[in-house]
Amino acid sequence: MKKRILTFLLASAVLSTTACQKKAYKVSCKDASATDTQILKAAAIPSEASYDPTVGLWDGDLSNHTTRQKNQYDVSMKLDYITRSLEVLEELTYVNNTGSAQSEIYFNVVSDGYYDDGGDIRIGYTNADGASATFSKVNDTVYALKLPSTLEVDGTIHIELKYTIIFPDGAYRLGTTGNTFNLGHAILTPSLYENGHWLSQPYIELGDAFYSEISDYRVSIDVPDGYKVASTGTKINDVYVAEDVRDFAMVVSSEMNILCEEYGDIALFVYYPKKCPHAAELVMDTAKKSLDLYDSLLGEYPYDTLTLVLSNDTVGVGGMEYPGLITINTDSRIESGFQYQNPAINPITRAVANGIAHQWFYGIVGNDQIRHAWIDEGMCRFMEALYCDCYNENQGEYTLLQELSNEDQGIYDAYFGGSESCFNMNLNSSLYDINRSHPQEYIEVSYKSAAMIYHIYRELGPDAFVSAIRDYVAYFAYTEVTPEEFFYFWNLRGDFEEMFTIYFT
Repeated sequence: MKKRILTFLLASAVLSTTACQKKAYKVSCKDASATDTQILKAAAIPSEASYDPTVGLWDGDLSNHTTRQKNQYDVSMKLDYITRSLEVLEELTYVNNTGSAQSEIYFNVVSDGYYDDGGDIRIGYTNADGASATFSKVNDTVYALKLPSTLEVDGTIHIELKYTIIFPDGAYRLGTTGNTFNLGHAILTPSLYENGHWLSQPYIELGDAFYSEISDYRVSIDVPDGYKVASTGTKINDVYVAEDVRDFAMVVSSEMNILCEEYGDIALFVYYPKKCPHAAELVMDTAKKSLDLYDSLLGEYPYDTLTLVLSNDTVGVGGMEYPGLITINTDSRIESGFQYQNPAINPITRAVANGIAHQWFYGIVGNDQIRHAWIDEGMCRFMEALYCDCYNENQGEYTLLQELSNEDQGIYDAYFGGSESCFNMNLNSSLYDINRSHPQEYIEVSYKSAAMIYHIYRELGPDAFVSAIRDYVAYFAYTEVTPEEFFYFWNLRGDFEEMFTIYFT
């Protein structure tokens, strides 16, 4: 089925300047003697099952084997480039997985977070099982939908939401610049229910302020002639279908060309500004290398398509990741032949490697990115470092893995009074905590937690670490990991209690 869909996708792609190419592409990692990790040479065999239910689960298949019922979205959109608006009719079949009967459902309305930048959301109507339902704000971008009757445990309800989004001016996750529209989190999604209450976590423009469940989406969009759509999911009969994903995003633009290639049974698409073909080729090459590496370490990428969008501006960050869709900040210097003296500091390469790692960590293995951003960010920064090490993209004195090693040593030295660490931020800090105190410290979240992952890798050794990370992905796939579960999992693999104390003090 997946192969048939791939053939259809590549055959029907409408390309502006570049024809699709079918390539047999397999990248071999450098010789182990040239690296201090040797992790990629490890043909780790999963441990035999014992008292630990998380051991020996990895088989390379990352299909969703959970029994949790999923929410189903059917969404119709229409983009108006003149009024800079998006009309949305959202139909949601919601499953009450909360464990309690509910009289209301909280929703995250990210589009309400851009009012100061000229954005807005205008609610047309809200229905639940055909009856009018009150939809009211409870905390900034968090709204409550009052249900007409109590929704019992495991019960389902059909919700209709009609609304219009006014795009803010700017290349935000949800915004517009020129004739390019970013549709990140345009769809209204339910909050999670934990410890007897709905989570009320308003959107902020720092980090990845999202926490959502695995769901299925069917999304259609009407766009003006000449506009191309880069999207989460697979386009089938004018509908973008995405199953087993946490979020859904699109980029719509009249200013992009498309490069596409077949990689295994995945259709890879790179949307890029017409003046940036060399950057697009770099993104495509990095995407294939990343998939080659991560598939072998973490389990095969489970979706039919992977789309990367080169943007002129991503609001000061290198890239933004969504399931099956990644936006990358371009570098126009590459078009004039500019080459980074050290490939490991090439922001495009690193952003692609990091964003694709997020397909596993946050995408497949979820976590609360607002309260516990370190869980996925550390994994992805560490995988990014492995990417650079694997493909000889560490030259001169700059080595990402060596940097993580140095940071780990510095954190230990600081804890025991030998020196002062460069990373003093508390990993227990939420995005709100960081935003209130020192927003610039957010970058430390990924580096400090990646140094912790490096410490685990060093202590376990290559074979045991590869076996463990595979089981980690397999065990938590399509669920959400809490800090307590994270600590428990890794303490079963080694004695890391002191390390966790040091890193979380």
